[in-house]
Amino acid sequence: MTYACRRCCLLFCLIALTSTPLHAEVQVAEVIHAHAVLQRDKPIPVWGIAEAGEQVAVEFAGQRRSTTADAFGRWRVELNAMPMSLEPRDLTITGSATARPLVVPSVRLGDVWLKIIGRTSMADVAGMEEQLVKNAAGDAPLFSVRNVWNAHEVVRPKQTFTNQLNRRYWEPYVPRMNKYFTGSGYVWARHWWDHDLRVPLGLYRIEPGELMDMTPPAGFATVPALKAVAEQVAPWDPNSPAGRKAFAAKLAEIAAWSQRLHAQLKADDTTFRDVNQPPTLPGPKGERGQPTTRYNDAVHPLVGSAIRGVVIYIPRIGLGDDRYADKMTALVNGLRIVFRDPQLPVCLLQSPRPHSYELIDKPADAVTNLRDQQASLADIEGVSVVGTYDLQRTRNHRDPSDWANRLAKWSRLQVTGQGTTSPRYVGHRIDGRRVIVQADEQLTIGDGDADADVGGFVIAGADKVWHPAVATIEGDTIVVTSDEAPSPVAVRYAYENVPETANLANHAGMPLLPFRTDEW
Repeated sequence: MTYACRRCCLLFCLIALTSTPLHAEVQVAEVIHAHAVLQRDKPIPVWGIAEAGEQVAVEFAGQRRSTTADAFGRWRVELNAMPMSLEPRDLTITGSATARPLVVPSVRLGDVWLKIIGRTSMADVAGMEEQLVKNAAGDAPLFSVRNVWNAHEVVRPKQTFTNQLNRRYWEPYVPRMNKYFTGSGYVWARHWWDHDLRVPLGLYRIEPGELMDMTPPAGFATVPALKAVAEQVAPWDPNSPAGRKAFAAKLAEIAAWSQRLHAQLKADDTTFRDVNQPPTLPGPKGERGQPTTRYNDAVHPLVGSAIRGVVIYIPRIGLGDDRYADKMTALVNGLRIVFRDPQLPVCLLQSPRPHSYELIDKPADAVTNLRDQQASLADIEGVSVVGTYDLQRTRNHRDPSDWANRLAKWSRLQVTGQGTTSPRYVGHRIDGRRVIVQADEQLTIGDGDADADVGGFVIAGADKVWHPAVATIEGDTIVVTSDEAPSPVAVRYAYENVPETANLANHAGMPLLPFRTDEW
């Protein structure tokens, strides 16, 4: 080894030694940070790292729990479930080997939601200036947001800890205009506040990616159609049988690499160019869209905490993908597994009217097929699908008010039972020339005009030719007819890319989901 190379190695070793503290002060998961909202009415986990064997105690809202950090420095306690509280309180963590207590300020108890939705801005919300005046007068909604602006594709599940509580990990809303603050989150919180749901709202918002890169590894094994993906990711988890075998093999390769390198160094004939990187552990290769990579970076740091539910709105994902429903099912199941809640409520906002450029090189039925697959997910217990096909999505229409109010209504249904979700088709029967359609709740004209005609229906006979239909509301059913199809066999509703005339909704204005009774 050359003199210069030896000096570099010695300098590196000195830096590593001098930068390593004599002991690690107690740290807490970054999810539990200043201005955080913790989930009410569920056990509250608090976890972090410390010196191996260090005694750690956590105090919050009159409760105290203590534990001992394990051999790897990991510690975790669980506080009893507590009711909602608007009061900001300190959460204090003390360690037997830590000089000063770690105090997490301004922690509230409310409802925490995982929000897989793209960026929106307060500046895009209609009537924002008037609302700011109302907020400044003392009627501002109370909520905090944790934004993962640019989730990266990470090979290993990430877990971050801190004892630096001056960072803006959770950002509380203050009554002023902030073009970088979430517009949809504000609309959601404002809706709660205006409907007397005065509960602190915590939104953990991540930037959407592809469905499979956001999915936890365990989710793929729950969907038989994704068996190949499940087998691909199984060796990446060192806790699985396949993972233990794969990691053991790679560690043996790394040990052999280390032994060869030590022999070269001992022989004193190694240059910098001779030192290759060690073999990599099992995991994604790093290419864009690889399964689990965005989950590792954006979602996994939250795993371990309690949440109220999940909302998903990814308009650009799924067009032309016949496996969309399988992938979304894997995502939903995976999130329920890692958050240890098999009934975790999930809301999926359906695809809105598309941009014209989104349909370039896509099949003619790309949008209707996607909405079909999205609607089918409502068959999963605890999953709701909310229609947005009546909303225009153009480059210049960025106001999130309409769809954000709909997800707020859905979330209120989960919390109080007084909100709503989109009604669904549940069945039909054919009575001569009439098709009698049944929904799961009473329907009305969505725009509130009782004299307007019901639109959006087409009927086909045995020739499979579709004809515009006339529809009327009769009690809790919709009766559909067409003179051009006197012997109907199938009916469709809002089954086109841009359903201009579809106008059925429930009493709260939530649109009836598109449906078809055929399989042509």
